[in-house]
Amino acid sequence: MTPLYAPDVFIKDKVEALAQQLGLELPHQEQWDFIQSAESLDLQAAPGSGKTSLIGLKLALLSQGWTSPTRGICVLSHTNTAKDEITHRLPATSVGRRLLQYPHFIGTIQAFTNTFLALPALRSRGIEVQTVDDQAYADEAHRLLERHPRFRKLNTALGHRTNGPALVAEARYLCDAGDLIAVGPDGTPPFKASSDSGQQFAALKQVLTERGVFRYHDMFALAEHHLFHHPQLAPAVAHRFPFVLLDEMQDTSDLQQRLLDKVFGPPGTVVQRVGDVNQRIFADAPDAAQPSSFPLPHAAQLPVSRRFGSKIAALASDLTVHRRQHIDGAGHDGTVALLLFDDDTVAEVVPAFERMAAATVPRQLLLDNPPRVLGARLTRGSAKAFPQSLSCYVPGFTATPVQTTGSFITTARTAQAQRQSGDNNAAVTLLWNAIRDVARLASSGGLPPLRDGAPSRGVGDQLAGVFGLLGSAGALSWSSG
Repeated sequence: MTPLYAPDVFIKDKVEALAQQLGLELPHQEQWDFIQSAESLDLQAAPGSGKTSLIGLKLALLSQGWTSPTRGICVLSHTNTAKDEITHRLPATSVGRRLLQYPHFIGTIQAFTNTFLALPALRSRGIEVQTVDDQAYADEAHRLLERHPRFRKLNTALGHRTNGPALVAEARYLCDAGDLIAVGPDGTPPFKASSDSGQQFAALKQVLTERGVFRYHDMFALAEHHLFHHPQLAPAVAHRFPFVLLDEMQDTSDLQQRLLDKVFGPPGTVVQRVGDVNQRIFADAPDAAQPSSFPLPHAAQLPVSRRFGSKIAALASDLTVHRRQHIDGAGHDGTVALLLFDDDTVAEVVPAFERMAAATVPRQLLLDNPPRVLGARLTRGSAKAFPQSLSCYVPGFTATPVQTTGSFITTARTAQAQRQSGDNNAAVTLLWNAIRDVARLASSGGLPPLRDGAPSRGVGDQLAGVFGLLGSAGALSWSSG
């Protein structure tokens, strides 16, 4: 079998040369263990341990020695932010830029699922996707429920439930033993399948499916359903990607993990998973943890943090929630403080922290990196526990409404970057789908997929037309309002 990459790709001299080029230092053996590993592993990385830099270095080394023209590296993350951190580092080297093109794939788990499993499954059924978006789905579902006489009984039944709006807005598919079932947000059908309401609930979901309107969650169920009925797909995808690297693994849901296990679980694919379970921000309760839950008991460790010194490291070690980990602080020594407040003094917390920071941190550093206030909620909503939101800490704070202004230009710039990296098809598809989203807001008909709208035009002509449209628009911005 032809090797996938040169056998000397991880030798010390090459690692040191590329690390120097990227401005990285590798003083710890744990860093070398991860960089030079060619086997499946879990890496539990402490905050500030530089794992993203190590991932970028490792990927650049692999790209430098990669030899297969048809089999590639698959890099997956939970969020676009984590994916962007990686892709922004790769162009620093000419070899790193190769990973942005075929046969490699870098993206979110959602994008991977859509690209290789869910979208092909829908196309095989003659369904063209108009949108995959939770809010767009909710809006379309409510309009259909209220306006179509076919769903009158369902509308009446939902009106008698306090969670009626959520049941229709968050209805999702579940793959159960090879069958797609419409369920509510808790994963169970809200009505008996034989009842009128149950049949209309399933029918409403089916109508939205035929219109090409889906929730993010639906795509995983569709992918799982496709794999169930076409079991040969999993080994085919695994063959395409013999090396898989998963970043921010702690935020991968059980649903996502189950799908990835089905595709990359069998032996033969190297799967390296990196993250910090103690920074996990999502939970899938009441689902039980899967056998491959991150990190496995024998996971490698990256315990040295350059984000803070020994005092804060010692405190952070005692605050680890999901898995005990001793963190070694290699950064600047900081100050540990505990702020106590009640309902009447909560507004003084941020000013007090600012005063403490001003007394400890150099002024220019504060100006370049001002303190930020983070919270789980922007608005108070119906929360009863105090503090209820950021507005408790910062009186007068109001969350800026989410606008789509500028989103078209942002998408166009992303497409432009894909075009410059050589991925013309992805660039055209991304930009055309953005145009379709805009058109869908203005009319119910929508626009066809690019290949149907311009079947006789080549990629070059399509690029010229789409980017020409962008150029003529100048500083175009779009607002759904």
